[in-house]
Amino acid sequence: MAIELKEDVFYSFGDMMVKATTDFDYNPIIEISTDEGNIIVMPSSNNKVIVKSTVDK
Repeated sequence: MAIELKEDVFYSFGDMMVKATTDFDYNPIIEISTDEGNIIVMPSSNNKVIVKSTVDK
């Protein structure tokens, strides 16, 4: 089952808060916040994905 995320709306799942947004070029960005840190997922060139994390492991 797929759920379409609305822009700039927070969704909660367990200890995660998920928000879908866009950058200045209207590229989709997913922001995930947890008790452990934050993760940002965004598209890159050549069908690749950039993942930035503040989680220390």
